[in-house]
Amino acid sequence: MQLEQLQLEFAASLLDHASHISSRLGYPESRQQELLEVYRGNFIISLTEVLQASYPATQTMVGDEFFEAAARQFILQTPLEEGSVTHFGEGFGQFIATLPGLRDMPWLPELARLEWQLDAMSLAELPIGDFPIQQLAQVKPQDYPKLKFHLSPACQLFSSTYGVASVWKMAKLDETLEVQLNEACHLMLVKQRDFRVLFISLNDTEFSLLQGFSSQQPLGAIEQADELERYLPRFVELGYLSGFSI
Repeated sequence: MQLEQLQLEFAASLLDHASHISSRLGYPESRQQELLEVYRGNFIISLTEVLQASYPATQTMVGDEFFEAAARQFILQTPLEEGSVTHFGEGFGQFIATLPGLRDMPWLPELARLEWQLDAMSLAELPIGDFPIQQLAQVKPQDYPKLKFHLSPACQLFSSTYGVASVWKMAKLDETLEVQLNEACHLMLVKQRDFRVLFISLNDTEFSLLQGFSSQQPLGAIEQADELERYLPRFVELGYLSGFSI
């Protein structure tokens, strides 16, 4: 058997108790299954720790025992597709939405989605240079409708019909806060130079403008474009924008 094929079968066996790979690994026959179970256990524990690091607030909301059981089920149903665990855990929010024990917490998958986006932001690039405000001042008025503003690579939008930002803060601070779950939240996630990720609440107009920028709509196609003069200084000051094009 080629080494690569053996490695692939061994990796698959960590999630498949019906695998017969143990007989081909060179262990004494009396210990083959026992040793493979040790590998399986450590593999699941390691990936559970990855999920715990990505979804700490979700774990706080459901409790350690439930989270670990859900994590194990997710791991068994979601094979690791690469050597790195950097992207492992995407889709955990959708997975927990299917669990019958969480039907009275319909906001929980949205909390998990926020946590995954916060975690993924750790890989975001930091901007180089400041927004070219002087070049923007030179744009002719007749070209304003064609302007396309570019979001900074260190910024991402998040929106939910549930007030999950408050839930995240409550879990993070381990304090009891007033939470309005039925109030929608619009956020801008901003990666800082110290690698922390802040999220800043947006009103409906701010979100509409920034969503239009994110989808590269020209200013003339954005419904709230007439509000840009009011909000542009704030967007530049907070580092939401990296540039523009026509």
